[in-house]
Amino acid sequence: MLGLQDKHGKRDKFTLMMEILNNATEPIKKTHLLYKTGINFHQLDRYLNLLTSLELINTIAEPFNGYLITQKGRQFLGLFESNKTVPEGSVIESLIPK
Repeated sequence: MLGLQDKHGKRDKFTLMMEILNNATEPIKKTHLLYKTGINFHQLDRYLNLLTSLELINTIAEPFNGYLITQKGRQFLGLFESNKTVPEGSVIESLIPK
């Protein structure tokens, strides 16, 4: 199983994806996501591209340019929020950027 943090306190990739989705339950600007997740711009861009391609998050133009979780993203969150882990070798793990 993938954990929430390694022994150095770093969050794993799955945890970062879940944090982005949790922060996008209401419309949010990219810069606000950047500050809330505490990752750099290039990392956030990679995760947003992945989450968008998986249709877990959408770009929005109203009320401002930003992001919003989709219904599919809410279902995804619901599946994994209870145990906060994803089994090693699962399809989900293969989608997480290295």
